[in-house]
Amino acid sequence: MGATVIVYPEFLHEGRISPLLYGNFVEFLGAQVASLWAEMLCDRALEGLAEVSDATRDYWISPVLEENPFYHSGYLERPWFPVGKHSGAHWTRDNNQAFRGRFCLRIDIDAPSHNQPRGIAQRGLSVEAGRTYRVELHLRGQSLQAPVVVTIGRDMGHLTDAYASYTFDEIGSIWKHFEVELTPAYSDSEADLIIKTTGPGTLWIDNLSLMPADAIDGWRSDVVELIRKVRPTIVRFPGGCYTSFTHWADAIGPREKRKPFINPYWGGLEPNDVGTDELLRLLEHIGAVPQICVNMITGTPEEAAAWVEYCNGAIDTEWGACRATNGHIEPYNVRYWEMGNEPYRRYKTAEEYARVLNEFSAAMRAVDPTIELMAAGYGPYRKHVDRIVKIAGGQIDFIALRANVAEEILTVAKQIERAIPPGRRIKIASTEWISRTPHLDARVPPKGRWEDMCWWETNKATWDYALQAALTLNDFQRVSHWIEIANFNNLANTWLQSCIEVEKSRAFLTAAGWVFHLYSYYCQGIYPLRVEHETQLDVMASLGCQKKRVYLMVVNDTEEQIHTSIQLEGFGTPIKTECWTVSGPAYEARNSFAHPHTIALQPVLVHLSRTELLHGFPPLSVTALILDAEPFQ
Repeated sequence: MGATVIVYPEFLHEGRISPLLYGNFVEFLGAQVASLWAEMLCDRALEGLAEVSDATRDYWISPVLEENPFYHSGYLERPWFPVGKHSGAHWTRDNNQAFRGRFCLRIDIDAPSHNQPRGIAQRGLSVEAGRTYRVELHLRGQSLQAPVVVTIGRDMGHLTDAYASYTFDEIGSIWKHFEVELTPAYSDSEADLIIKTTGPGTLWIDNLSLMPADAIDGWRSDVVELIRKVRPTIVRFPGGCYTSFTHWADAIGPREKRKPFINPYWGGLEPNDVGTDELLRLLEHIGAVPQICVNMITGTPEEAAAWVEYCNGAIDTEWGACRATNGHIEPYNVRYWEMGNEPYRRYKTAEEYARVLNEFSAAMRAVDPTIELMAAGYGPYRKHVDRIVKIAGGQIDFIALRANVAEEILTVAKQIERAIPPGRRIKIASTEWISRTPHLDARVPPKGRWEDMCWWETNKATWDYALQAALTLNDFQRVSHWIEIANFNNLANTWLQSCIEVEKSRAFLTAAGWVFHLYSYYCQGIYPLRVEHETQLDVMASLGCQKKRVYLMVVNDTEEQIHTSIQLEGFGTPIKTECWTVSGPAYEARNSFAHPHTIALQPVLVHLSRTELLHGFPPLSVTALILDAEPFQ
């Protein structure tokens, strides 16, 4: 018999545990969004790849991406290259005839070359035999006397090894959209997409696309299934720093009419394929609530209000009609709006920020008075939350933090209580939180900046990082009378700190991804309960909405198994149990493309008697234990 854990039918507080504590965050930074989107081509508008910014290098440390511990093919950008005999042909980036963006590609062929057509190709595409891919492109010609052949295969210089191809005839003098579905006969992780013609004449190419035909509204079907496993209950987007320097209306409407651009903060080319509609449709597919972060640094109140109208307005409003034209007749009904990301970059004092926030709020609530607004309370504003509440407390519903411990939440709660207007309730959200790795950090002291960052980045993929994330989620439940929303940073391809890692043909759940799966699927309690025990376990108990199912979320971050006797004091006799555990063999354990199931969910049998439940919690584990009992009064 082990140590006793007693669960009492007493609520920790009058609040409720919100399912929105298991949220996530996506930003247009590196491969975070691009890895989820099904587009296989880089620089599909032929604008030319762009360097990342110094802000990104501060994370990557080395400009050579492959040197970093997080690198895989999901981060790789692939350029276009010319194919065919160079003599008698000229390749030019044309800035006068582009269909989309600033440039298109022009190929002038002086004389026909039937043995060696000329064109362009992009290498490094992963295709599967028997899987169908949709190819789209825009073409125009001048005196072009030969068709254009589109091929998935390998360019061999003097010849093409074609896995699937199609010929487009009648290339006219004005831009025309061409589309075909190709099914390769062979699998190849380094295939080319090749566009060729024998000429003679001039060919212009622009706005190419290659997607699997099974993409879900443009999103990778395999990744959508993994996101459903993570099951984020709320997703913050589009940033992050990205939101502070971009304008939402530039990323709506038909994608072929959107202009690619250089990411103004993080650098790199943004193809501008994903905007408000694409992200909201993804959330519809995975059943998540949207949380939009407003541009308060380079944006205006009028722009923010128009965004609210686009998302929530009726079809007879200006922006609601625009949304309907873009394919979504019914309003999205976005409820949660975060008022800027790191707004202290522009507003140097909390008071100035609060006054401007009031201007934004007035404009946005004039469009939809039911929305809920979050004010930044982190960074230099952290010590002045009470000043923000005094000035803008009548307009805001949340203070947004970046906290991962209960103590910080309770400290800010006291500031809110000192300044809150009568009759108002202001809650807390932790809108961009990361975990920590105390056990691994203690083992190998960093030696320098490069070694420090490599160690820190690599640690974020580990089971230690995921264990601490579970401790944070338990902490959030304990103070759920204050915190209602939390967004883990980040969903995918975020230098290993994400829930999903995605390369060009594969994806897997990280250790943290499995923790979120466990909480999202198996922790449905809403009433936090008092627990007593004298163990090294972290135990959080809650009661379901019908008050007859008890949920225990137990973290054992020690390297020893801990045996317990679990007693439900004041409940009826437990009549059914369900137990699921995620565990790792060591703090440094992680999933990888080579070993994607080192850490995964496992069902566990438990011993149940009429008076107690005996269970040994494995070392380095997170366990969801669900007990059905007669409801207490």
